[in-house]
Amino acid sequence: MKRTICTTAHPVTNLRMKAIGVELQRRAAWTSAVRAGQVTAYRIGDTVTVRAPDGTAVPAGLPAGSTVGSDAFGTAYAGALSGWTASSGELTFTLPASPGTAPAATADTGPAATAPAPDATIPAGVTEQVPYTPDS
Repeated sequence: MKRTICTTAHPVTNLRMKAIGVELQRRAAWTSAVRAGQVTAYRIGDTVTVRAPDGTAVPAGLPAGSTVGSDAFGTAYAGALSGWTASSGELTFTLPASPGTAPAATADTGPAATAPAPDATIPAGVTEQVPYTPDS
């Protein structure tokens, strides 16, 4: 099977320098807000809520048919929608109804307990662990 990066469903986008500058500014502001712990997001049923600092552009990739408030959301690309929406403190996205839609929220019973991950096999020749940080 031949795999390609760019197809009619995934075209190459060629932005102007001004649009690239706006994109980089939005990404920098979003990254700063996330790193500062100022962003929270959650989904209940067909509603996604994002809380972010007032005026921060919020990026989202959502299924086709999604809305923000009562307005259509984003730009179509590769069968989904993507875009940036300025936050007024809280954004509410509504996902289209589908057979795979998550059930409505139920009473919170606390976090589910999970077993620890199994020990991983370390390849021969590895002599030191690569440090993990949120920035890596």
